[in-house]
Amino acid sequence: MECALRPFHIIFMAYIPKSLLPYPLQYIEDAINIVGKYHHELGNTAKVNTLQECHAFLLGFEDDEKAILEAGTRFNEKKWRDLVAELIRGYRSNPNHQKYISGFFTDKPLMQVDFENPEYSAAYKIMTIYSTFLKYAHMGLSFIFCRKIPESFLPFPKQHLVNALDACSIGDDRNAEVYTSGKAILEEDYVDDEVAISEMIKNLSDKEIRASIISDIKKFQRESAYNMNERNQEPFS
Repeated sequence: MECALRPFHIIFMAYIPKSLLPYPLQYIEDAINIVGKYHHELGNTAKVNTLQECHAFLLGFEDDEKAILEAGTRFNEKKWRDLVAELIRGYRSNPNHQKYISGFFTDKPLMQVDFENPEYSAAYKIMTIYSTFLKYAHMGLSFIFCRKIPESFLPFPKQHLVNALDACSIGDDRNAEVYTSGKAILEEDYVDDEVAISEMIKNLSDKEIRASIISDIKKFQRESAYNMNERNQEPFS
């Protein structure tokens, strides 16, 4: 959950719209408490500590309107605009993101992957990560940025994802439409960081656009919950 929601932490910092969570906040808190109680009774201290960290992670989620208005107000100050821009540009180099990505490449160090011409096994792992990103983060980012999303929020550089899509699509006519859709999302929705950030700042300063964004992110939870129910499906199948 943390990896999927980290982009929203960068944008909103202390106040994140609660509708960007995959399920209602109370449902998640109740689930954490139930599972935490189970592991506490078994004496699984490590699990309990992890769940406590998850619970602490939820403390920054606020009413949608309050969070959007707070962000719009904050972006009026240059120091905040510059800080967010810096964090977005450095998103992929963040140690937490690197650790998350590396976890998929246990058989070969990430630095040894040929991203220009990836072999199928590496391309499939890249697509698995991209698929997860599309399910749990893309929609919310699309609402906030009005479909002009910073390229740096992609789990890999745009061209590396295109290369992986091409490698996976060879001989796989069954999923040709899905690969085409994956490419279209990259080309149409992900743009230069500075362009996307400038557009977001402008949108959050506009009362009518702000109201539209709030309305859109309220849809995010319903769509995200549906996607999470489909999580056991193979990516791009």
